Amino acid sequence: AADAGGADAAPADAPPSDAAPPADAAPQADSAPPADAAPADAPPPGTGDLWLQIDYGSAYTAQSPAWSFSPTPGWGAAQWATSGSTWPEVWDRWNNITISNDPIGRAAIIGPSGSLQLMLGLEELISYQSATVHLEGRSYATSSWVTFDAWNPLNGCGGSGQMDQDWTMDLVDVDLGTCLIAGAGGGIEAVRLEPTGGSDAIALVRLRVTLHNARW
Repeated sequence: AADAGGADAAPADAPPSDAAPPADAAPQADSAPPADAAPADAPPPGTGDLWLQIDYGSAYTAQSPAWSFSPTPGWGAAQWATSGSTWPEVWDRWNNITISNDPIGRAAIIGPSGSLQLMLGLEELISYQSATVHLEGRSYATSSWVTFDAWNPLNGCGGSGQMDQDWTMDLVDVDLGTCLIAGAGGGIEAVRLEPTGGSDAIALVRLRVTLHNARW
């Protein structure tokens, strides 16, 4: 018929060629994810309490305690270690700490004029809420109690405690707050334990450092 459209004519009800796709249409296959999106296989950050402990129950020198660590995947001995090391270390700063079979057990005798230093590196740590140093021991002299400081010599921040002189094990917690430095600002830091008064000597059986509510 004379009014028939050509073979390439669009149907009367077809949408215009520039019509927008429906609102629920799938995005194009080549659309890019947001620039700050994490890789699909990226593990979530670890969270929880991190701790390490040294135990002198079978040691022969101040530098050779038994070590134990929190069961925290992604954070172990290597993460506690200082930069360039794979394991944390204990230093006998003045080479005068002895190991003795004390009535409370085999112990490191720190002082008089002794100083034990637990070397740490927390460069892979994102954050933590607070830190505690837990000590098990007693005043080495039966004539007097002992006072001591536990602190980070990198920034001079720490706390103090006291142990009695009797034949029972004292359990003492020292609150370090946020004295330990997380991340790249830490580098090489430490927990230093020094007697400061009374008998001036500690019989130390165990020491544990805990980072509470940590992220790594």
